[in-house]
Amino acid sequence: MDRIFFFDIDGTVYRNTVGVTEKTKKAFERLQKQGDYVFFSTGRLAPSIEPEFYDVLYDGYVGGNGTQIVFREKQILNIPMDVTLLDQVICFARQENRAFVLEGSEELYSDSVECKTPLFHYGFYKQLLGKKMREVDAKGRSANKITLILDDRPFEPKQYNNIMDRIKCIVHENECVEMGPKYCSKASGADIVLRSLGILRENSFAFGDSRNDLEILEYAGCGVAMGDAPDVVKEKADFVTGTVEEDGISRALECLGIWDT
Repeated sequence: MDRIFFFDIDGTVYRNTVGVTEKTKKAFERLQKQGDYVFFSTGRLAPSIEPEFYDVLYDGYVGGNGTQIVFREKQILNIPMDVTLLDQVICFARQENRAFVLEGSEELYSDSVECKTPLFHYGFYKQLLGKKMREVDAKGRSANKITLILDDRPFEPKQYNNIMDRIKCIVHENECVEMGPKYCSKASGADIVLRSLGILRENSFAFGDSRNDLEILEYAGCGVAMGDAPDVVKEKADFVTGTVEEDGISRALECLGIWDT
């Protein structure tokens, strides 16, 4: 019986204060040794996955909230945002004086490459400064999603009214807003992976802690929410485990009876 496990990265596999715990790394290795597939399912794309997790064993990833799929180092899907639509979002973000990052399958782009805004205090962007980060208006720019950073100003959808029906918008309160192609999600990416590998949906597992995990937690045969996930995420899950620091992944795999005897 083929099984597949999809793991969100930030807040699920990884926390910038502790990294990836040894128990989590060993859990991934053990899954693979018993013949299971291990995938990341994340808002990140290749430039912020591959350089950071070289010491973690995994088979592939659904990146950019379903806009990029890589399996064993081969890219099988890449969906950039429509250029005209992306330009409109950039224009609105600049009018609001919002810090933002464009995330593509090969490069990241920002107006703030010199780390002079609160942008680089958020998550992994600070770590990536100088690593494939280019100016937003660089020639040949291609991006699968745009992330707006929320400072002390809440996100106002009405500012983007004329494009909201053409994009997928995920608001992470007090943190950021992710915008990308309307019909892409971690779940849509997972569905492509399952069909490609011939794995039944009921033999899929998804782990997450955030609003961009809602669809995949509901889609998977078993959805697992981390202990510090918002209630709206926990409500979609079949099982709630501990936090990153509590080795929630390892704990859940044990409780769910995943290990071969």
